[in-house]
Amino acid sequence: MYRVVVIEDEEAIRKGIIMSIDFSALNCILIGEAGNGVEGIKLIQEKKPDIVITDVTMPLMSGIEMIEQTLEYNYTSIIISGYDEFSYAKKAIKLGVCDYLMKPIDKEELNNVIQSIVSGFDLSSKISGLLKEKNQIEHIQLLETLNKEDHLVDKIMEYINL
Repeated sequence: MYRVVVIEDEEAIRKGIIMSIDFSALNCILIGEAGNGVEGIKLIQEKKPDIVITDVTMPLMSGIEMIEQTLEYNYTSIIISGYDEFSYAKKAIKLGVCDYLMKPIDKEELNNVIQSIVSGFDLSSKISGLLKEKNQIEHIQLLETLNKEDHLVDKIMEYINL
């Protein structure tokens, strides 16, 4: 299951997101929530989520600043905002934000974004597994080749020692 946190200063919106998304149906689990960017940083550091859903403007620290300060935790982020300002969207793009959704939040749209992220994680995992399997096969083939060569070297050494 993929781990999700929701960081939103408006409690009604935060609880609305939490209650309206069937996280388990998306192969996700909600592991925490926070009401501002400072709490969000602590939550991300402690829980190490796979997906962060955050508001862009919050007290103490914006969602953008929070993402900037937690990039090393390697999660996928979704920004929600009541502001249709290009500067926010541009900064979000530079930070690699997966999507930028406008308030009021369309629950189906948010659900589809999370589903798309999870599908990407699953595909990435499958590709990683296939590459690992390919590397294991190549390693076995290399060992078999080396064993054959060792056997040939043994035969040559045997012949020389006669």
